[in-house]
Amino acid sequence: MAPFLQNFFVVFKKTNFTQQQKSVEISITEKSLKGYKIVHLSDLHIDNKSNIDELRDLVTEINALTCHIVVITGDILGTKIKNIREKLAVFKNLKHKTYYVSGNHDLVHGYRGLKKSMQECGIICLDNKYEILTFKNKKFILAGLGDRYSSFFRIKREAKTLVETLERLPYPIIFLAHQPKDYIYAYRAKSKLFLCGHTHAGQIYPFRYLVKLTQPFVSGFYNYKDMAIYVNNGLGTWGINIRFQADAECTLLQLCA
Repeated sequence: MAPFLQNFFVVFKKTNFTQQQKSVEISITEKSLKGYKIVHLSDLHIDNKSNIDELRDLVTEINALTCHIVVITGDILGTKIKNIREKLAVFKNLKHKTYYVSGNHDLVHGYRGLKKSMQECGIICLDNKYEILTFKNKKFILAGLGDRYSSFFRIKREAKTLVETLERLPYPIIFLAHQPKDYIYAYRAKSKLFLCGHTHAGQIYPFRYLVKLTQPFVSGFYNYKDMAIYVNNGLGTWGINIRFQADAECTLLQLCA
């Protein structure tokens, strides 16, 4: 192969579940959450080809991080549950309290099966729910919304009810959803931080520009009025196991005022 072709192809990266860590400082308006640390994962797309040893390494790497919680913003599944039970069981070894919301691929491959598997691992589903947590003796809310395609799978998505409930609560809110376009619900609930995924940052350049046609935010940090937004590029891939100028990530978010 000619040298220039070798240089061209080397930038196309096959993704794995390890060595994708990065740390990002997120500036939010809520001073009481300054210093809070969240490990943010998204879009693992675990399937038959996923390497179980890499998943074990991922859990080991997360356990080594200093954080308060781990959140997964959807698309854990890339195939039917029956094909990957052993791989999902790896998450039993996570030592940090972990939450997730469903993504569109989770709905396709088995929402209820995923919920059962995650429950067995001690991982909490936050679809259309919230929990009141405490940091430095002050309360805040971690809320989640199920994927926007839930109704197509006869699964309730109670966006309006969730927002109306959150509006009445006197605590700052961190809001999780799979797709960036659900930022509007986070904003209506007066959230301080909205975390999501789904986009893969386009996965292969220049597809990020096509993603921009359907999603208001594509990758990384944004500010929408008084709400901070972070769109995670995800760890897995969809279609083909290749990324180009859209690096995978497992991100330690450090909140600062």
